[in-house]
Amino acid sequence: MDPNKKHILKYKLKLVVNQHRIGTKPYILNTLGNICEGFLSELEDVPKNEKITILIIPNSKEDERVKIFSPSITVPIKAYVQELILRTILGFISTLKDIPEDLEDSKIEIIFDSQ
Repeated sequence: MDPNKKHILKYKLKLVVNQHRIGTKPYILNTLGNICEGFLSELEDVPKNEKITILIIPNSKEDERVKIFSPSITVPIKAYVQELILRTILGFISTLKDIPEDLEDSKIEIIFDSQ
C-alpha cells in the first residue's frame, strides 16, 4: 500500500461508542462500511437509499443485541444473525484507538449511508 495515496471515502458513515463519535482514517471507515454493507445486503427488508442505523448493545437480551433500522422500518433479525453481526463488528472496532476496553458494556451505533 502506498503511504502517500489519498483514500477516498466510499461511505457516509459515523461510528459512535457510548455517545462519543469515533474519528478515524478513511481506510478504516471504508473497511467498516464494507463489513456493514456485506451484512445489510444479505438481509431482507433493508431499504435502499435511506440512512441505516445499526445499534449494538452487547449486554442486552439475546434477541435484542443488534437492531437495524431506518426512518421507515426496523429490520427483523434472528438472534443467531444478531450474534454474528455483533461479534464481527465488535472484533473489528475493538482494535481501533479511543475505543473502551470492555465493549460488552458499551452502546455502539453505526450510522451508515452508502453513496
